[in-house]
Amino acid sequence: MTENEIEELELLRLMTKDTHKFALELNYPSTPQQQAALERLMLRDWIRLIDVSSIAEFPQKLFRVFRVMPEAVAWYESKWN
Repeated sequence: MTENEIEELELLRLMTKDTHKFALELNYPSTPQQQAALERLMLRDWIRLIDVSSIAEFPQKLFRVFRVMPEAVAWYESKWN
């Protein structure tokens, strides 16, 4: 597995099993590798930004909410099974 794949898997690992969504805090500092992985997933159309809002657990903070597309879910599951 390449370093790029590892970074991408780390992001996809954040998704919920039932909705295939994950959230990243808006002002949370990410590493250049994490940001590059996020951009690769978006450019590949494997994740889509669907909202910028607060979430129930942290109503005082803003999050970018992403939906993981079926192709990415299948790839993720193939790597972990």
